[in-house]
Amino acid sequence: MTHTLHRIGTAEELSRDYVVLAIPARGYNRDGAAVKLKEIFAIYRRHNPINIGVGHGNLFNSDVASMAEHIEDSGAVHAVFNNEDDLVACLKELKERDLGLSVVVSGLFGRVSECCQQVGLKPHTVNTSVGVFGKTELLPEKGIMEIHTMCGHAMNSFSLIKHMVGEIKAGRITARKAAEKMAANCHCGIFNPERAAKILDRLVQEL
Repeated sequence: MTHTLHRIGTAEELSRDYVVLAIPARGYNRDGAAVKLKEIFAIYRRHNPINIGVGHGNLFNSDVASMAEHIEDSGAVHAVFNNEDDLVACLKELKERDLGLSVVVSGLFGRVSECCQQVGLKPHTVNTSVGVFGKTELLPEKGIMEIHTMCGHAMNSFSLIKHMVGEIKAGRITARKAAEKMAANCHCGIFNPERAAKILDRLVQEL
């Protein structure tokens, strides 16, 4: 799973943006996986995630009971953490439960490695995003890209992000509310509304 991998930002910004997802593998451990995914979902909730999602909804367009009800064998459960202490605590409990499903952590390579070491985990596989190539001059401003890449399925378009900046400038919405509206579009629940709000505040000054 690499839809959480391509986030853009400074090291300081990304140090408050970690995504965890758990997913079964077809033909290996998918049958009956919903029970385990629901337990992982409950583990996430115990460690202060700023967003969680199951592919059918997240904290900004659904409620916890509805999300849990829609977890299926073929699904995946996601969470976003804004600090390493909560991430480490979550990984520690996931390790203790040892539910046998693949768990992916996305974030700054060095920081994620340190968090894994703290709980005695050794990554099985490491994927690295090498950036964007081609006619990069056609891409929008860096801040727009920072928000856009927080949804791995690109559910927040460049034009929507720019529209939100305009709405904030006009005083019709706050940066936080705009970020929450965009978080609702990312059904996986990997969008970080806290970070998005800060970027929007910056874009209001830059654009």
